[in-house]
Amino acid sequence: MPSAKPLSPFAELARRWAYVYFNRAPSASPETGPQTGDNKQIVIDMNGQSNNGYDVTYTVTSGPRYGTLIAGDEPGTYTYIVDPALVRPGMQDSFVITLDNGAQAVRPGLAGVLQKQRHDRAVEKGFAQADTVEQLVTIRVLGDGVFGDVDEGSKYWVSQSFSNCALQASASAIGIATKTTPPTEAEMVYLAKTTGSVYRPGSMIFLDENIDEGAATQDLPTLMEQYFNVTATYSTGATVDENGDTVLPTTLDAQRQLRDLEAALAQGKSAVVIYSTNIVWTAVAGSAPEGQDGYFTLDHAAVVTEVDLANGVVYVNDSSMTDDDGQLIGRGKKLPIGVFLSGWQASNYDMVIVAARTPSVEV
Repeated sequence: MPSAKPLSPFAELARRWAYVYFNRAPSASPETGPQTGDNKQIVIDMNGQSNNGYDVTYTVTSGPRYGTLIAGDEPGTYTYIVDPALVRPGMQDSFVITLDNGAQAVRPGLAGVLQKQRHDRAVEKGFAQADTVEQLVTIRVLGDGVFGDVDEGSKYWVSQSFSNCALQASASAIGIATKTTPPTEAEMVYLAKTTGSVYRPGSMIFLDENIDEGAATQDLPTLMEQYFNVTATYSTGATVDENGDTVLPTTLDAQRQLRDLEAALAQGKSAVVIYSTNIVWTAVAGSAPEGQDGYFTLDHAAVVTEVDLANGVVYVNDSSMTDDDGQLIGRGKKLPIGVFLSGWQASNYDMVIVAARTPSVEV
């Protein structure tokens, strides 16, 4: 948008007075162009309107999660480039642009300080509107909707012998991320029994093979990073309020966790998730779920190997899923995505993303 033409001193004074006491906030009508080129880049035009005669400035106050945003030559224009690993599968992403129509209006020095104080009081009393407005922009890079590789991930499936599903899921995740043979069950149990818990200070991560208490999800990054050549990051869809109380995930939180999972798989990482067996196993034909647990109880860890949005399915490596004959059937097991999400919801969408550690470069 071109800059405003110079005004006469009287007109400029009137405009500043109007800004102080009766300002109108800026507005935007974002337009996104088609995806173009091999990298599927998308051009965005914010179409900002000053609404008070001054120029609008644009600031990226919350960047995209799965790509890069590059400012264009014209103010308020940007080019979005998705992460290269997500070009084929596609991804939905978003970012926030803050529009400001007050930067040019505020005078320098003490006069500007006094002007700003009067303007803030006018805003507080409702006579004027704020200088800034945040505009959320959502974009969609189209693709085949397939993240990860169930055939590759199935090579690293492991079974469990005790109540150590989290440890065995970690072993499978380490194998997938590093493309090496997963650690043995005996090794994972030994390391967890001799490593202090972060989640339960004063205790070990895993107490004993002969009890039902398993390892906490929050301890898995510590265990994996301390003994294996990986980085591991725990996340959850739940948040904590100012009183320290847990706030259950919203739909947006769940969508963010699912997209983070998808992105991780596309990037060659692995993902440990926690779900309810009474939801997931019951829905899988031929499985034999345990009946004593509630349907909202998180009681099992598994590794997601592929998310196929096009067909509405998720594939997992489940270390102890069995059929009615007691045969293990959890290697690369296909689950309806609705079943998977319902089971995952029981843990507030807990997840550990595992990646092979990048070798350090000596300088």
